[in-house]
Amino acid sequence: MSDTDQDFADDRRVGRVARDLLDRVGDRWSALVIYPLYERPLRFSELKTRIDAFGPRRLGRTEISHKMLAEVLRELRRDGLIAHTDPEYALTQLGRSFWGPMMAIHNWTQDHLDEVEQARRAFDAAEGEGP
Repeated sequence: MSDTDQDFADDRRVGRVARDLLDRVGDRWSALVIYPLYERPLRFSELKTRIDAFGPRRLGRTEISHKMLAEVLRELRRDGLIAHTDPEYALTQLGRSFWGPMMAIHNWTQDHLDEVEQARRAFDAAEGEGP
């Protein structure tokens, strides 16, 4: 395999994993699971309580089911972002390093929220669409 072929293969791997991680952090629950674990490890029930207190109130979402929380935790464990040691879940070093990029997206959104919403309204009006 030539250097160019190897570079292309590496780029494809990076792209695939980056898409997976962006999908994960952009899904309905993953960021809400990661957020409280940044402070300290939590038991499943404590984590659910924290998510249920934060998510629905601030984001207008329903409470997370036990099944969904278990599924999200499993996927985050698979990605290496969370570890499970009885009886708690905790961010791994990899998960802690993911915090900065995740918060950068959050902060960028917060800084540009009005602009994005204005652009969406203008686009929808021009296309004859509505929310």
